[in-house]
Amino acid sequence: MYKKTITGLLILVVFLSIANLTLAEWAQVTPGIAGGDLTTRYGMGMASISGDKVLLFGGSNGSYFSDTWLYDADEQRWTELSPNIMGGTLGPTFLMGFSYIGYDRILMMGGRYNRYSTNIKADTWLFDFSENSWRKLSPIYEGPTWSKRARQGMAYLGGDKVLMFGGYIPYTDTNDTWIFNLTENKWTYKSPAENGGTLSARSTMMLSYIEDGKVLGFGGRQGDTFYNETWIYDLPADTWTKLSPIVSGGTLTARGGQGMTYIGGGRVLMFGGEIGSNNIGANDMWIYDLSENTWTEASDISGYAPTPRCFPGAAQLGSGKIILFGGINGADNFNDTWTFQVDGYLSSTLTAVPTTGGVTISWNVPSGVLNSAFYIYKNNKPITNTPIIGTLEGEQTIYSYFDSDLVPGTNSRYKVLEIDAAMNSEVFSREITVPYCP
Repeated sequence: MYKKTITGLLILVVFLSIANLTLAEWAQVTPGIAGGDLTTRYGMGMASISGDKVLLFGGSNGSYFSDTWLYDADEQRWTELSPNIMGGTLGPTFLMGFSYIGYDRILMMGGRYNRYSTNIKADTWLFDFSENSWRKLSPIYEGPTWSKRARQGMAYLGGDKVLMFGGYIPYTDTNDTWIFNLTENKWTYKSPAENGGTLSARSTMMLSYIEDGKVLGFGGRQGDTFYNETWIYDLPADTWTKLSPIVSGGTLTARGGQGMTYIGGGRVLMFGGEIGSNNIGANDMWIYDLSENTWTEASDISGYAPTPRCFPGAAQLGSGKIILFGGINGADNFNDTWTFQVDGYLSSTLTAVPTTGGVTISWNVPSGVLNSAFYIYKNNKPITNTPIIGTLEGEQTIYSYFDSDLVPGTNSRYKVLEIDAAMNSEVFSREITVPYCP
């Protein structure tokens, strides 16, 4: 950020140089904590649930937790919830399957509950945000004998379905595939065809939604063997396909237990993961693009990033942005909160100029970029209901928006959502903070 005072006005300029998805930015958040003590932990369940909100449950740091927390990005606050527990006893859980399942609900299956690796659960729970409740389900099981498990991959498929793959079943890893249908309250065993290779038994292969009916999987481990394979599950075809993606920017090492989440536009972000036994973690960042079949290492432009770790919580906060929490590296557990912003495809300069009547937000885009629309966000909420329409192509263009709804002596955070029709993408600019002191 560059600050310069001219005739009593504060000019703030943020330069963005985005040619592709290799530039991005970490920011450590110092959130408010309400209702309890959000201690260090790893292996917790974490998923997006309602707008820019994220749900966190459980985890371990040698102690074992059954607390439920909500992160609100607008308020930058973690709040401990006191949900209603229905249908059973919801005890400590970590290294479980945990996934959004539509309509502000979260599905949780299995997980460990103490230090012994064979002390594993087999139950299925549903969190409903509108009711602030956890409900133990009594699903129908269609297929072989249902098994308790932990360290499995689980991800949203679209609609009201979730995919589950693999995990640890005492005393072995597995490679079975199941789909949960919430409407039918049923787990269904699948026998998908495997294209391009053999999807062997493994645990800690992380999964992520990548488009409706498709889930991306990466890595995992079986014993002391770690994998760096990329797989995609296709629900309509009922197939697992081993991909051969182009890798650029670095060496994509084998790993499991990484943070992995959808970031919009057919892209998935991956951070860290276990690259050696006994929770030895990494802190590299990668973005998978489905349309290009590429893994690209993301170069952080903030100058600092989270320390190496595995089994963190990771969830989407909006197009191109994620939240990361906690994790473990060796014997060290964490409870830090980070956001990661992939700035997107477009090159922009975002400027804010306070005046006596408000603030003018301006930005420019280079010639030849196909822009369809822009929306202005203040304090993480849209303040324009209709878009500012951009030129379809041509010379470098400057756009602006005047905000008069300000209180003297306060700060406001602005960013611009850029929608590029040619690339079918929605990406935010970096956020700037404007003190209003007319």
